[in-house]
Amino acid sequence: MTSCFAIDNDVVLKLTYYCLLDQLLDEMKLRGGGAVLGTARFVVQRRIARDGVSNDPVAARAMVDAFLGAVEELEPNPTEVHLATHLEETALIHKFELDPGESLLCSMLVHRSMKHIVTGDKRAIRAIEALVKLRSDLSTLRASMI
Repeated sequence: MTSCFAIDNDVVLKLTYYCLLDQLLDEMKLRGGGAVLGTARFVVQRRIARDGVSNDPVAARAMVDAFLGAVEELEPNPTEVHLATHLEETALIHKFELDPGESLLCSMLVHRSMKHIVTGDKRAIRAIEALVKLRSDLSTLRASMI
């Protein structure tokens, strides 16, 4: 299964805190399916426990589990990891701020039949926009940011 939307862990976390994760899932189902990095299960659950933002961490963790059970979990292959590493190196050289999660999602989007990355990280959006201008092999990212 190839999902249409690659969803960043921070989006999952923030929508959990606002009890909007079900609405995202409904939208993803209507528009071609959603996917998260395989690490989401651990990263998001750990952040819920650590941050203390949720009034009901047990319910928040259950919400995340239900969401993760309904979306595809992505594991990068070596080629995708290689491109993600190059994206991060290029970002560092040019002083762009690009987190590993977004670089992996970008790489997966380039190598798979995915259409959009869903992130709320303004720094990453600016970095990706700049990287697209620097690298012709990233043209598929040009219209993919949501």
